[in-house]
Amino acid sequence: MTSQPTSHVRWFLVFLLFVLSAVAFLDRVNLSIAGAKISEEFGISNIRLGLVFSAFLFGYALFQTPAGWLADRFGPLPAAAEQLLDIVRIRIAARVLGVERVEAGEGQAVITFAPSTPVEPQALVKAIQSSRGRLKLKREFTVQAAIARDGWAGVRDSLLGVLRSFAPR
Repeated sequence: MTSQPTSHVRWFLVFLLFVLSAVAFLDRVNLSIAGAKISEEFGISNIRLGLVFSAFLFGYALFQTPAGWLADRFGPLPAAAEQLLDIVRIRIAARVLGVERVEAGEGQAVITFAPSTPVEPQALVKAIQSSRGRLKLKREFTVQAAIARDGWAGVRDSLLGVLRSFAPR
């Protein structure tokens, strides 16, 4: 009995699902950041803006069952794939803040902002002052941050937390 060669269609579908999920995430994040300006410019009330935001929930509801079926069928992602997705999340969070480079290692990270960063200097100073010594301004546009040393999950959460501290409130 000869086995048939497996097709790569399933991996293409997984890739497509990943791309669609990433686009939906980016849309949701960008829309929530730009929501105030959008409602102001187009004269949309908060109720209508809430309806726009809830449209993302409908997408999640629609694809929750197929995603669960895929997870049952193929199992959890390998650790390397999980880390790759985490790195993409960190890069997206950094890009939104105008961060050019994030370097992490040995319990510290160096975050370099682009000169055209949307982060206000006052917000940066406030984040550094409220960090209890975990953040230090090294030179113009560069911040050093103390981060976790205990495995990838701790490093990831620390980096995302540091980036979140620079985000406008």
